[in-house]
Order: sequence, then structure tokens, then C-alpha cells
Amino acid sequence: MPRHAAEPKTLSDAAFLRLRADIMRGDLRPGTKLKIGDLVARYDVGASPLREALARLSSDHLVVLEGQRGFTVAPISKSDVLDLARVRQLVEGEAVAQSVERGDVDWEARIVAAYFRLQRAHRQSEAKSFAWSQAWEDRNREFHDALCSACGSVWLLRLQQQLYEQSERYRHIAFDKPRVPRDGDAEHKAMMDACLARNVGTARRLAAQHIQRTATIVSELIPDDAIAKPTSRIVRLMSGGTEPPVQTLGSHRRSATRKTSPVARRRERAV
Repeated sequence: MPRHAAEPKTLSDAAFLRLRADIMRGDLRPGTKLKIGDLVARYDVGASPLREALARLSSDHLVVLEGQRGFTVAPISKSDVLDLARVRQLVEGEAVAQSVERGDVDWEARIVAAYFRLQRAHRQSEAKSFAWSQAWEDRNREFHDALCSACGSVWLLRLQQQLYEQSERYRHIAFDKPRVPRDGDAEHKAMMDACLARNVGTARRLAAQHIQRTATIVSELIPDDAIAKPTSRIVRLMSGGTEPPVQTLGSHRRSATRKTSPVARRRERAV
């Protein structure tokens, strides 16, 4: 189970989950400045839990702390997605290969069950013109985790899960361009079939190709100079549109029509 999937037990946990979800979906876009006062108003959570949540997100490389300048949403770039894919191919490919060699009938059953759930989520996504959904993301994660689950190495599984999480933000970009031809269901089935056939070389190769296809699609959507550009700006630039002004949470909040509660305003002044 991913670290962020558990039910929140504290205000810091709840703030962490909400911030993480907004970053992953692109609601908090790459390069956005994360001012504590603005976050207090946005989430109606105190400053201390938010600082703890930001520190956790910084350790997960989703938020960047820059000295006295404070926190910003981590940037995205063409080089980063390609580098991430290369490392993930090495780690996940090895985990899959070891699982094929070591896996038992229970491992095979986990793969088949995970594929069945992912296939159903894929059909539901297809019915919505391949719109991203948390259900699809969860089923996709379960499938990849199942493929790797019999490798016998705690550290290999830990690295595989961390790299998968880092890739999640980029998968959102891939869903922004559903016109890119790809049969993800066929790719997943081929990976499952290779594992069940105990073909180590084919299973490793298909896992690497699957990861590379996503990275290639995403990298082609990111301009060479897009180091910390918002996701929506990337899509707009690719379609020939104009650049929006640089945004902060504060500018977004000032343009919104909803009013900040008196409690939130007092908290904000205290920060």
C-alpha cells in the first residue's frame, strides 16, 4: 500500500494528503509559490500542520524549499521525466525479473486479479474519453505492484514504489493528450502473459518498454525550456496559445469570489 493511501490520523496527515492530491492533479501547478497564509485560507488548516505537511512533501521531492524564499511546487522538465523513466526501468525491470523467477501461484493470482480490476478501470476511462481518474491510477498501481511483489527484496520494492509515485504527476500530462495512439490494455496484458509464462527476458523488456512509452509521450508535450512551467501552460504552448502570467496561490485567491472566513484571516495575519 502506498504511504499516502492510509486514512489521516492527524491534521498534518490530512493537510499532506490534500496538498499532495492537488499537486498530482495539477491544481497546484509546477513552480507555484506556496505561502503559508494562502494555504491556511485554502485548506482551513493551521500553519503548524501545513508546515509539517510541506516538509514531508519536500522529502518526497514534490515541493522545493529554497532558503528564505519558502516553498514552491517542484518543477517538471523533459530531462527529469526521461531520467526518471531510465531509473524506473532499471528498478522495476529487475523487480519484475526476480518476481518471475521466485513467484508462486499466489503471485500469479495477484497479477491476474490486478489485471482484471485494471481492465475494468480502463474500460470506464475509455468511456470517458480516457479522462484520468483516481480509480484508474489506483488500479494501475496495484497491477505494477503485483508484478513486482514476489521479488523478495524490501529495498527493491521500496524504490519501485517511490519511483512510481514520482511518475504519477507526469502521467496526468499524458492524459491531457488522449489523441496519442496507445493500447495500454494490450501492453498490460502482454506483461501479464510474459510473467505467467515465466519468460524473464520478455517480462523485463515489456516492463521497460511500457515505462518508456509513457515517458516519451510526456516528454514530447514538454518544451525544452519548461523547467518550472505550469502544466496548463505546457498544453497551451503546444497548441500555439499565449502564456498566462506567473501565478501564486495568493493571486488565485484574490481573484476568487468566495470570501475568507474571519478565523482564517486571523490565522493568516498571525503567520
